[in-house]
Amino acid sequence: MTASVGNRYAAGNCTWYAYERRLQLGRPIGSFWGNANTWATSARAAGFVVNNTPAPGAIFQTVWGGYGYGHVGIVERVDGGVVYVCDMNYAGYGIISSRIVPLAEAVLYNFIH
Repeated sequence: MTASVGNRYAAGNCTWYAYERRLQLGRPIGSFWGNANTWATSARAAGFVVNNTPAPGAIFQTVWGGYGYGHVGIVERVDGGVVYVCDMNYAGYGIISSRIVPLAEAVLYNFIH
């Protein structure tokens, strides 16, 4: 399902972090999915399920944000009507941060499982 040959994303970018975090979770992804705004398409092509339903370990993906390159991060947990996410570059370049996204806003994101 994955064509993974190691982390080929630029260090310090959200894509680099998402790749590494998924590896830590034992859920590797492809090494050549491009910028964050193409990840949902690349994931589908690689056989991953992509939908609007958050789940722990899923990648959240947007085509907006990231100065036109999109944005990705990881769902750490879903609890009490909120989605807890962790990502890189939301709080500044190279910075790993955690935040809460209201469950009602989940429809704005793609989730790669």
